[in-house]
Amino acid sequence: MLTDHHLTESGRRRALDLSLVLVDDNPMTVKLACHIFTEDGWDAHGFTSAWAALEALKVFEPDLIIADYRMPEMSGPEFLLAASRIHELTPKLIMTAYEDDDRVKVALRKAAVPSVSKADGLTELLNRARLLVAVRSSIKLKAVAAAGMAS
Repeated sequence: MLTDHHLTESGRRRALDLSLVLVDDNPMTVKLACHIFTEDGWDAHGFTSAWAALEALKVFEPDLIIADYRMPEMSGPEFLLAASRIHELTPKLIMTAYEDDDRVKVALRKAAVPSVSKADGLTELLNRARLLVAVRSSIKLKAVAAAGMAS
């Protein structure tokens, strides 16, 4: 759960019991991103194939789904649309190296999915991921509280 945190020796907070699926056609990006997330306490599942990632999503629901914008099998927005059919409420995030491309900007607005520039680095990706999961957790807690008040 998001509320379960502990401090590392450096005093930095680490998330526990959070999982993610990350798909990017670049194996090095997958390896590095999964390493960063694992070091932060996440259960990171990395894929270089959008189809393999979709198959994995049929088996379990992660706390977050991250996709590269441009991939050969299907685009990131297409992948996230397919992932939404499996896990509608799971937060999703797009990584892109093409944030200055007007067509990419339009596509991301249409998809209504937050994005992070690869140029900003993996630390920014991790920070954005933490934020998305925290927002989802907050919404869930408010829904539970509201349901309790209605009873």
